[in-house]
This record gives sequence, structure tokens and C-alpha cells, in this order.
Amino acid sequence: MSDLDICLTLCRCENLDLQNLKEISAALFDQGLIFQRRIEGKNLPVRTKSEIDDLVDEYYQVDKYHAETGKHIEWSLLMPGFPANYPDIHNNLITMYITQFYTHTNRFRIGGLLNLDSPSDLKKIEEFTTFLVKISKALYPICKPFIGWIDNTNRNTMNEKDAAKLMLRTVGWINLWGADYVDKYGEKFFLGMPGCKTERLVDGGVNHQLSSSLVTEDRAAAKVLRGQVVDYCAEHDFKVRCYAPYTLPSNILANEV
Repeated sequence: MSDLDICLTLCRCENLDLQNLKEISAALFDQGLIFQRRIEGKNLPVRTKSEIDDLVDEYYQVDKYHAETGKHIEWSLLMPGFPANYPDIHNNLITMYITQFYTHTNRFRIGGLLNLDSPSDLKKIEEFTTFLVKISKALYPICKPFIGWIDNTNRNTMNEKDAAKLMLRTVGWINLWGADYVDKYGEKFFLGMPGCKTERLVDGGVNHQLSSSLVTEDRAAAKVLRGQVVDYCAEHDFKVRCYAPYTLPSNILANEV
């Protein structure tokens, strides 16, 4: 592993329309995400909230061909930006991509690619995940998803179709299980999930964090924790995968972190 594609993903959101997109974008701006607008071949930062509505109107695309599915979708919104107030990652590009495939089937994703080639990259990953956790808390009550997570998207492949069926295929690093998931699997099941932090959400959902950091130096402890999650779910007759927490490549482990 030399890089991580770290994203916050929210699936089957109840509240996603053009007005909500503007509210979501404004909330992200309040959390320190500076969007970019391309003008005359240059990416220029959007510095005031008053510009957000115009930016959403400009980037909002209806009846667009979606390469991933090979079909036309209702609408999508793709907006790039970068996080302010985080000195180690302020140059990292963050992309917000919201896709409405058809009624009530949608995916909100925001994140970016971070290198993991040296010990100094660990601080960047820590800041990046802290930023995404902050965003998740701001957006969950606005978007009202069935399910959400923060994880490496190259490993966690759950999607909006899984959400529509209330499937639980993967336990990520951060998990946001909405009220519908809690109704199906039981609050006791989610609150008992192995991890470092679990809390009830105001809408009846559950917020779960697997470990204090997305990436750890301790390979043995990470393997044990992943196994505990898989075994716990198996005891309740659910087969899941768990890839987080991730571990440092061996070449970095050889160095002092």
C-alpha cells in the first residue's frame, strides 16, 4: 500500500435535491472546505459563501451519462476544493461527487488520494481523516443517509445498491448506520460492535469508530481487531468484511515514526 483513497461516503440519502445541494455545499464551506471554480483555464478559490449557490448551479448536471453504470442518471454534481485550516493537507485536492442515479438511489462521496510513502505522511492522513469526521457530523443530519462510512474506497466497495437492500457487507473505519439499518439489525448489535467509540445518533442511528487512527504501526493489533469484527458479526449470523485499520508498509515500519 503506497497510497490511500480516503473518502466519506453517504448512500441512499433522503435529502438530496438542488436546494439541499446548496445547503450541503454551504455546510462544507463552514467546515473549512474551499471550493474551486475554473475561470479562463485557472482554478480559483471560492472565498465567500455568497458564491456557493452560483457554483452549484454551474456544476449541476442533469440527465448525464454515467460511465460507471453505462446509463444516464438523473443528475450529478462534481466540485473540487481543498481544506483550509489544516496546514499539512491544505494543498491536497478534495473532490465532492454527488450522484442521483434515480429516485432515492444516490451516493454522496467526498475525499481524496493521499500518499503513504514516508513516516511524515502519517500526520497528513491523521489530519485528513479528522477533517472528514468533522464533515460527517455536519452532513449526516442534512443528508439523512441510510448508511455512511469513512474508509479506503479501494477496499470498502459497499454502494448505494447495498444501502437500498439494507445490506451489511463491510464494516469500515467510521460507520454511520441510519435508523433503518438499526431497525433491521438491532441497536444492541451495532452498539456492541468491537471498536474504540460507539454512540447513538439523534435520529435513532448509530455512529461507530473502529480504531483511533485509520492507519496504525501495530500490524498484530490491527489483525486482531479486524478478526474481532468479523467474528462478532458471524456470531450474529452476518458475514462481513473488515479492512480497517490499515497498516504501514514494511519499508516505512523499518524507519522510526
